[in-house]
Amino acid sequence: MIVDIRKFDLDSSITDLVKASEIRKTWYGKITDTYWDYLNKTTTNIDCKFYSHLFSDLLVYFIDEKGIKLGLRDYGEQISKNRNHAVFIFALDDKENILNLIKQENFTENFEVFCKDLNGSFYSYTRNDVNETLKNFKNTLSLVDQKIGLILNIG
Repeated sequence: MIVDIRKFDLDSSITDLVKASEIRKTWYGKITDTYWDYLNKTTTNIDCKFYSHLFSDLLVYFIDEKGIKLGLRDYGEQISKNRNHAVFIFALDDKENILNLIKQENFTENFEVFCKDLNGSFYSYTRNDVNETLKNFKNTLSLVDQKIGLILNIG
C-alpha cells in the first residue's frame, strides 16, 4: 500500500484538481491520464514515514468511528471515484478537529482497541507503531494552515 501526501495551495482551483483526476479515453482507445503530472506541477510532495496499513486504519477510525467529516470531502470522494483509490483532502478546520480528537484522554488506547477489532487475528501493531504513526500524522498536519492543505492518496 502506498501513501502519497502532498501540500497544496488552497487558493488554487480544486475543480482543476478534480478535472485532472479524470482518466479520459478517446474513441480509438488512447488513454489520457494527467493526474500525477498535475500533482507534480502544482503540489509539493511530503516525505512521511507511516506504517501504511496502520495509517489507513487511523483514517477509518477518524471518519467511521469518530464521525469526522472533512470539509472538502465531496472533492476527495470525486477524485477517489475517478482514480479508483482513496483520496482525502485536509484543510485547517479538519486539522483542528483531528488534533482535538488525538488530545482526548485514552485516545491511543481506544484506537488500539478499534484496530484489534478491525484487524482481528491479523493485528500486529505495537504501541510504539501507534505512537510513531500518531506523531508523524500530527507533524504532517502541522503543515496545514489558512492557505495550505494536504492531499492524501492511498492505494
